Amino acid sequence: MDASRAAFGAALLSGLVWVVAGALDWGGDVNPVVYAVGLVGFVIAFATFGYTLVDHAPVWLRAVVSIATPALAYMVWIAVSDPFANDNLPVVAAGVVLLVVGAVGLARGRAERAAAAPVGGHRATR
Repeated sequence: MDASRAAFGAALLSGLVWVVAGALDWGGDVNPVVYAVGLVGFVIAFATFGYTLVDHAPVWLRAVVSIATPALAYMVWIAVSDPFANDNLPVVAAGVVLLVVGAVGLARGRAERAAAAPVGGHRATR
């Protein structure tokens, strides 16, 4: 499994956790344990996304970007979700975004693999 598929898979799973948690706790705060589980998936998705941003870079730069990307995403998340009295609406909205991005990314990756060249090489297509 490559890093982009792992990022899209983590985004899909954490989005699913947050959508279900926000729907079940509608009108109140989301359960902190379920929120933390979704947040771990959120951080993993953004860390692996950051890792794939610098494909041909030195390892130290990949490590820095892998740490900085989820930190930046989490700070944006805090700034967006802080004004709300209850945290279920931003959790559901972020969950839907993560679900859509994860599903589209996994589907796009599957279509690209299906269109790859045959294993036999150039002569096999004649």
